Amino acid sequence: MSKFISNFILPILLGALAVSVQAQSILGFKGGANLAYVSHSKDDGGGVTNRKIWGVSAGFYVDIDRSKRTAIRPELNFIQKGFIRQTPLGGRIYRLNYYDLAVLFKYSFVNIDDNRKKKMQFHACLLVGPFVGYSGAGKITIMENGKTSPYKFNGGVSLRHADAGMVFAGGVELPLGPGYLVTDLRYNLGLLPLSGSSSPNGVIRNHGIILSAGYGFLLGR
Repeated sequence: MSKFISNFILPILLGALAVSVQAQSILGFKGGANLAYVSHSKDDGGGVTNRKIWGVSAGFYVDIDRSKRTAIRPELNFIQKGFIRQTPLGGRIYRLNYYDLAVLFKYSFVNIDDNRKKKMQFHACLLVGPFVGYSGAGKITIMENGKTSPYKFNGGVSLRHADAGMVFAGGVELPLGPGYLVTDLRYNLGLLPLSGSSSPNGVIRNHGIILSAGYGFLLGR
């Protein structure tokens, strides 16, 4: 996990911050909740079903303006993903902690102004782009007795560390103080298989619906 962050994520984010001080941009922080679940490639799982769970989400981002209406947004997010697996023998909650790096294209389409510092207005936006993620830790909770233990990757329900997919989101920005109060609703579409086809439900992939709120500070010119 530490090598993934130091060798891959941090150089990208530090580069984004360096570019942001030369352009009109926003540095934002946010937190919220993730309704996590998994899709599966087959339903004939011998009585095995997968259900949704709630997790937390938190992170920060940098909006780097490219034009009056567009920006590039690198993000680093901590997201709890997972699912509830119900079998004839009982249920288990799988909750895994991911660090996701996303690079999103942002398009603003309401009340746009050339200079946010002089005339701050209500903004609405759409965001889309890819993400990559990595999980090095998680836990399993047995529903019948509440017993919790660390999740062992590649053991039991064999899940991989890595995740990747696409983000689709919409949000609003409201002027408040030296920046913006922000909120967005997004759908994370997992595209990377987390398991092999030999599992009871076949190949499974992460998905999530995330509602978050936070604050963005104006930077640059």
